[in-house]
Amino acid sequence: MPTEYITTANPEKLEQLGYSYKTEHLQSSTAIYGHVNEHMEENISSTLREIYDALISYNNLEHLSNDEAIGNMVKRLQESIEKAKKNKVMFSVPCHIDVFKEEGKLSIIDYSMKVLRHLMEYDANVTEVGRSKLQHLWLEMSNLVSKGNNVSKNVFHLERMPSILQKRRDYLSHLKQIVCDSIEKGKKEDVAVERDNGFFCVECPEESVITPAKFLSNPEFENLDGALKIGDGVVRTKNGQYCDMKGALQMAFEVGDSEKIEMILLSENSSGFGEIMVHMDDKSCEIFLKHCEELKKEPRISKVIEAAESFIQKNKTASPPPSSIYNIDTSNHLEQSASQNVVH
Repeated sequence: MPTEYITTANPEKLEQLGYSYKTEHLQSSTAIYGHVNEHMEENISSTLREIYDALISYNNLEHLSNDEAIGNMVKRLQESIEKAKKNKVMFSVPCHIDVFKEEGKLSIIDYSMKVLRHLMEYDANVTEVGRSKLQHLWLEMSNLVSKGNNVSKNVFHLERMPSILQKRRDYLSHLKQIVCDSIEKGKKEDVAVERDNGFFCVECPEESVITPAKFLSNPEFENLDGALKIGDGVVRTKNGQYCDMKGALQMAFEVGDSEKIEMILLSENSSGFGEIMVHMDDKSCEIFLKHCEELKKEPRISKVIEAAESFIQKNKTASPPPSSIYNIDTSNHLEQSASQNVVH
């Protein structure tokens, strides 16, 4: 099965095509925030609201013992967290809900840990039984941090945090190594990798040549959605498929007997993320048509292949190849011409 290589799009080729893409440089510490859309913000806000409502319900359950009230609250919090994990909601992105006043914006992970810390350390009504229930949820949130999720500095002073933060650094270093093993060419030391719950962001220097299939098939990445940024081009994946992009990139396939297909991938939206468009030269189109059915067998590139087929179809419609212009039955004409030239 042919495997795709992705690198920076050639500026000269882009200029020839009339495209001039330039996306903002995303610093590694905030790159993942650039992929938060309105739907994601709504999911984050909804989860924050559920955490707040669970805390309010704890304060209003005066008819129950404190242990029972804590148990009910922890159950609600766990349900909210599990739902958010399943829906790949980002845990480290700060958002605002109307009940936040001076605090302004908080992430799901920061707000959860603040609530748990307050109850475990400052609520005199919480018993050892209640603390053990809260501790279970604390460990769950800590595990999210150790798996790459970011937590704010105002949580760092807790005695438990240094070891968790070291685990986070070690885990992200492990992810970086997996990505670096997928790089065929480029400065591996400049690669940056982030993870937030079910979403990853990989940023590679310009001129890097990477084989995404190598890291995307790794167990640490295979169930994640994410973004791959090379230079100024970004392509995103969802459910194991390239789904949309921003800017421009080059994708290449080695097929058949030392043949190569080269594609320029472009976003239909010149100023943001949009559907993937493809441009190929005549030779790559010819090779692509020979190996199209084989390429279709790989689900990861299905939208790219669809875009390539669309490009070829539009080109045929817009300007038929010369052979089609003269595609007429010339046999009778040749016979007539020959008979006319016979000397009697």
